[in-house]
Amino acid sequence: VPFLAGVLLVPVMFALARLVYGVRIALIAAALVTFHPVLVDLSGTPLSEGPYLLLMVSGLYFGLRSLDSGKWSDSVWSGVMLGLAYLTRPEALLSAAAILAVGLAADMGRPAFVQRFGRRALCLLAPIVALMAPYAAYVSAHAGTLRLEGKGLINYAFGERRNEGMSPFEAANGIGPDLSPEGPLISPNHFVATTARIPSVRELPAFWIRSAQRNKVPLLQTLLVSPTLGSILGVALVTLGLFGRSWTRRRAWHESVLLTVGAAHLVLILGLHVVSFRYLLPVLPLLLLWISSGIDGAARWSVGTARPSTRLPHRRVHWAANSIRGVLIVAVLLLAVWGTRWGSLQEEDPETLAVRD
Repeated sequence: VPFLAGVLLVPVMFALARLVYGVRIALIAAALVTFHPVLVDLSGTPLSEGPYLLLMVSGLYFGLRSLDSGKWSDSVWSGVMLGLAYLTRPEALLSAAAILAVGLAADMGRPAFVQRFGRRALCLLAPIVALMAPYAAYVSAHAGTLRLEGKGLINYAFGERRNEGMSPFEAANGIGPDLSPEGPLISPNHFVATTARIPSVRELPAFWIRSAQRNKVPLLQTLLVSPTLGSILGVALVTLGLFGRSWTRRRAWHESVLLTVGAAHLVLILGLHVVSFRYLLPVLPLLLLWISSGIDGAARWSVGTARPSTRLPHRRVHWAANSIRGVLIVAVLLLAVWGTRWGSLQEEDPETLAVRD
């Protein structure tokens, strides 16, 4: 399953990049996804993020298509993909919310606004609800209360203990003074089935603020410095890819969805018990999409700046531009290889295996 998800992610990323930017940038994105060491490793690792990335990107692709075409079939397919993505990781609802919000803004200036948006919302949400319902019923039946997912309370309890100053290991697996199990990961299924405390709406903002204060520095360091995500070169290329060209109305809708999805995942990570690179994997395809646009923009800018003074013929200009694109692709991939020197996502090093034992 993870292998097939990794293979299929390449054409799906190509399709998304072609829809937003065109064929040339789509080829760059496909190359980065094909050879990026983290995604190669993920395609051989039994983690939920492998199928989730494929389904999330597929849902975004059909969602952006629905913004262009207004066809109900595109919205239905987006809902199907995001519904399946929800069964993999509940964060998929963030993508559905982003598509709906931008769809609402896009439909406001069109005739028959209420009917148009109502049909869009129905076609997108109906498949999600249909796919969610059996799983939610199963979890709710075993937990004894209505639950849409199973790990939210675990993560909240984990985060509360971290906010009290505990280390990640103690917060997850700690025992009380009477040797009773207190850490939610000692027996996760038992914790979900027996815990009766559900945080109120008032408690959640305060919890998120305390968690964000603890997580903001490691998250920023990972985003801005990590070679796996491109480090300073990646930040520069993402900036160039997003703002190197003016936005048409169509591109503004597309980028709004993608930026909202990326920002929503980061807000979610800020409120978690720990900042793990694994939790940043859903942001990686979006970063590679913008990096691909930045690579193409850097090549066009370099050639456009040099051509008036060098008077190169068209064939050499084309060759020079492709050479710059190739060099930047290799540079991003080499940085990612350097960043993955910590090991594999499979976590089969001796220390991890000893902890599991």
